[in-house]
Amino acid sequence: SWIILYPEGTFFDRIYPKVLANSRKYSQKLDREPFKNLLIPRSRALRVICKNFRHRFDAILDITVIYPNTRGPNGVRFSSPSIVEYLTGVHNEVEIIMQYIEMKELPESDNDLEKWLYELYRHKDNLMTEYYSSDKSICEIFDVNPGTVIRHDRKPFIIAHILLPMI
Repeated sequence: SWIILYPEGTFFDRIYPKVLANSRKYSQKLDREPFKNLLIPRSRALRVICKNFRHRFDAILDITVIYPNTRGPNGVRFSSPSIVEYLTGVHNEVEIIMQYIEMKELPESDNDLEKWLYELYRHKDNLMTEYYSSDKSICEIFDVNPGTVIRHDRKPFIIAHILLPMI
C-alpha cells in the first residue's frame, strides 16, 4: 500500500506572488522562518496518515525535484517550468532525489511531527539554496551516489503519457 502526499499544497514559483505570500503568512502563523526555494509544508494530512495508518506503511519516500535549467548566474533561480514549457522542450530535464524514511523514525506526537516535517523541508531548502548558488552537481550537494539521482528527459514522457494514449 502507498499514498502520495504533497505537503506544500501547490508548486513553488516566483511568478505566483499570492502563493508565496500565503506561504509566508503561514510561516508567520507558525512562528517559523520562510524558505527560499520551497513553500512551508502543511502537516495536517501527514499527521492524519501517521495517526490512523502508521501500521499500514513501512516508510515515506521523500522526493525532491530539481529543474537544472532553472539555475542562473550568481545564485539566481529562474521560475520552474510550466507543463507547456516542459512539453515543448524549453525545460526538458528534471532531476529527482529520493530518500527512504522508515515510519518508525517519525515522531509520534502531532507537534513533534509538524516540527520534523518543517526541519526536513528546511534542510532540503538549504541544499537547494547551495545548489542554485554554486556550480556543484546535485550529487555533491545532496551527498548522493550519481546512480541514485533520476534524470528525466521529456521525450519518453511525451511518448508514454500523451502520444500512446491517443492511439
